[in-house]
Amino acid sequence: MTKLLIVGDSHTGALERGRARLAEAGALPAGIDWIVVPLGTGAGMNQPFWTPHRGRARLTQRGYRQRMPLIPPEDEVVDAIGLSMPLWYGRVLRGLIRSGVAPVGSGVAGRPLSRALFAHVVRSDMAFILDLVAFLRDGGLPVFAIEPPGIFRDNRFLLSHGAGDLLALQSAIQAVQRKALAELGVPCVDLPPEATDETGLMRSAFRHEDPTDRHHANAAFGALMIRRIADHLPALLAAQAPPSREAAR
Repeated sequence: MTKLLIVGDSHTGALERGRARLAEAGALPAGIDWIVVPLGTGAGMNQPFWTPHRGRARLTQRGYRQRMPLIPPEDEVVDAIGLSMPLWYGRVLRGLIRSGVAPVGSGVAGRPLSRALFAHVVRSDMAFILDLVAFLRDGGLPVFAIEPPGIFRDNRFLLSHGAGDLLALQSAIQAVQRKALAELGVPCVDLPPEATDETGLMRSAFRHEDPTDRHHANAAFGALMIRRIADHLPALLAAQAPPSREAAR
């Protein structure tokens, strides 16, 4: 039995609801003991939110700490950790739109932001998450990133920007995020093709159960991703130990 910890931002909530739905139906993938913990909003994850503590990550942000004081938990021995936080594009996307800037080469209208400066912005936004990833991996645990849901058709920014612009910005942001993770030897579990429609937007069938929530996904999406994680888990566990953070720079 593989004990798998999945922890992260608010998008982890859909994963937990999906896990619970599959468990109730007796359809959870076999051979995995799942621990899924949504810490809360990702708004605070571009600031210091953890510190090393006896080989574990001690969460210092109050709301996160109330849900899980340590990663991994002090009373648990886990075989791998999935993080639903490194590929969240929303913080940077909102900043770009509100500032009226766009990375060079994205095809999006706005004051041009050089590729180098854009990469710096994205890496700075995820710096504390990358440090957490490196810390956990350097401690000997396989770690992987889980892609969050993409942009839904009723995203509020579609009132001012076309879907093409938002998808281009999302793609540009996640390209930098994926490169940073690859430098640390961290694989990603990506969305399956059936999660999005022919335009690249998320399918409405995966919208949050609350109709007023325009960017979180529902239990059906969570169940889809739980199955996808299970399908990829053997390869994720077989991955070699990553390079140190210094070697990746």
